[in-house]
Amino acid sequence: MDMNRKEKNMLNLKGDDLESRFNLSKFIYILLIASVFIYASVAIFISNTQNYINKPEPALNFKQFRYILYGLSVAMFFIITYTRKLLLSGKGNQANKNNNSHASRFFSITIVTGALCESVAIYGLVLFFAGKKITDFYTLLFMSLMYFIYFFPKYQQWKEWVKEYPLARES
Repeated sequence: MDMNRKEKNMLNLKGDDLESRFNLSKFIYILLIASVFIYASVAIFISNTQNYINKPEPALNFKQFRYILYGLSVAMFFIITYTRKLLLSGKGNQANKNNNSHASRFFSITIVTGALCESVAIYGLVLFFAGKKITDFYTLLFMSLMYFIYFFPKYQQWKEWVKEYPLARES
């Protein structure tokens, strides 16, 4: 029991409850996932309208644009990984480095991660609107969902981060 109390005090820094902040960040992360399905319903609705189907594909060199967005989508895995490490270390953002609690730092990291995962689905939506190929959207939607699953917030990970990444005032 004494060990449990000691662990709780370590995680409850400056009155900020790690577990409640984790639950809030997980809820927002799930809302970001839900927004991807809203994009899917919009894309499906638009792809089924006759006027949209009958319009010709744009004249610009769309292949290069497609390659750029696909490349950026693949690179997003490494961008997310790097960004998380940078924010965890506190080197990427002076305001983040001076946070009073681990919970607020990890909350920010989780939301940034979710937004970057969501951006891949947005690239797919842009490709669909520009090139009128629903397969582009579905491909990047799937990739976005895989990123969401891979980077899904885990409470155990947050507890490990507390031990691994001390706050600036603690070091």
